[in-house]
Amino acid sequence: MSDAGPGWLSSPTAFPPDGLTSSPQPPVAPASDRHGLLRRATAPLHARAEALADALGARTRQAGYRRFLRAMYRFHRAAESALARQRADGAPAAWDAAGARLIAADLDALGEPLPPAAPALDGDGPGRGLGIRYVIEGSSLGARVLLPAVRALAMPEAGATRFLAAHAADAGRWRRFQALLRDADLDTTQERLLAIGAVDAFGSVVHSLEEERREAMRHG
Repeated sequence: MSDAGPGWLSSPTAFPPDGLTSSPQPPVAPASDRHGLLRRATAPLHARAEALADALGARTRQAGYRRFLRAMYRFHRAAESALARQRADGAPAAWDAAGARLIAADLDALGEPLPPAAPALDGDGPGRGLGIRYVIEGSSLGARVLLPAVRALAMPEAGATRFLAAHAADAGRWRRFQALLRDADLDTTQERLLAIGAVDAFGSVVHSLEEERREAMRHG
């Protein structure tokens, strides 16, 4: 199985058409190709999210990085709340809902107020839960790319990269999730909900980035 996942800002992208916020419901895939199915199902939303992050200047401007963190806080609050309502079957003990907490600490170091959470996600059932986690866990790949770029911005505030550093430090995290995804015991209904959960979660990322882009345009 390839390591390629939904890593953030792994490469510059052309800006997709406005209004792309969902993907057609994908078919069920064999357990061995669940990762491939999720990658294909979320590809348009992944491209949109990367383009929006680039438009904010997440890795080229200090203000853009602040906006990016605010967007990620919106998403993580919604995603982690959904997962807290139910644990995906077989979730590893090492996994915890630390993303929002780490981002809140980064925003505090930057003197930024916390934005509201994105609209609630449906995390009901192991399929949806694993789909949401696919988006969360894949961000560890992009963190290893984004972290050096953010540090190169010479951010004067100490400790404003906790979120990225925590993801980048655990090189095996994505592989562990791939194994969990491949080995999960899902019936046909949960297989379909797996893809729906991932699409909904990437839609939440896009929504959060779009909110911050609109805020940036309003305030210059």
